[in-house]
This record gives sequence, structure tokens and C-alpha cells, in this order.
Amino acid sequence: MQPVPLTITISFASDEANGVSGRSTIRTASLDGLAAAIKTTLDQILVNLALIQRDDGAILDGTVRIHTLSSEVRALLASTAWVVRGAWVGGTAYAKGDIVLQAGIVYLCVVAHTAGVFATDLAAGDWGQVTANATAATTSFAPTATISAVNVQAAVAELDNEVRPVQTILVRELFNGL
Repeated sequence: MQPVPLTITISFASDEANGVSGRSTIRTASLDGLAAAIKTTLDQILVNLALIQRDDGAILDGTVRIHTLSSEVRALLASTAWVVRGAWVGGTAYAKGDIVLQAGIVYLCVVAHTAGVFATDLAAGDWGQVTANATAATTSFAPTATISAVNVQAAVAELDNEVRPVQTILVRELFNGL
């Protein structure tokens, strides 16, 4: 949820003019001006925050652009090892190394296939899940006919023998940065 804008409910100058107790010993006009300046700045911050953050606290969809990525991530994406395909789509031919988004989770294609039902393809071991709060060594992986690994770290090492991605970049930028 986005923060609630500041609403100033007290006018110290009005309190002073109306003889409210204790208001005559401070510079009420200055205090009101300071509160107004704080509100203006806070309102501007809230407008800018809404441009980059969803109500659930995550980065706003479509905010990250290629030029905002680190040089390591751009190099990984430019390599022939990985292809970011976007949202998973049934009936699509996927190759080993394709990266998709399904139900808010990032998956790596580990077996070339034509997509059917995502849950079925996942259960068949066609996809490896990449999670935000895990490491490659702790994220489980279902072995396939061509990859015997039981965690993402080992699966990446096996894939590395074929496509030679920079494994340290993958672990640091994809697994820890999502």
C-alpha cells in the first residue's frame, strides 16, 4: 500500500490569534511555514514513489529498463546462454536457457520443449524455478533426462558445460537480485 499523504490539521497562527494556551511563546507563523514546506516535500516524494512502486511494495511493473541494469546483468542477457522470453505462453517452443515469468515466479527452461500446460511441464522437469529469497544451492531442482542435478546450483553447472554462461553473475544477479 502506498503511504498516506500528510494532512496538516493544526494552524499554530490561528491558535495564537485565538488565544490558545502556550501558543504565544513560539513563532507560530514560522512553524506553520515549516509544516507547509514539509508537506510539500512529502507530497512530491509520494508522487515520485508511486511512479516506481506498486501498492504491494514491489517495483512497479515496466519500471526496470535495460539501461538501468548493471553491466554484469546486461552481459548475461546478451550472452547466447540465456534468452529472456517474458511471460510464459502455452504452445510456444522453448529452448534450454529460456527464462520466463509465470504467476509472478521466474523459471529457467532446462529441457527444450513445446509448452503445454505449465503445471504439467513443471512437474515433468522442463523448468527450474528461480526464487527471490533463496540461493542456487538451496533452490531444489527436479532431475531430467539430460540434467541429473537436484539443486539449481548443480543444474547451472551442468548447463555451463554446454553454453558457458558466467555462473557467478547468474548466482549474484538472478538468484539474489530478484
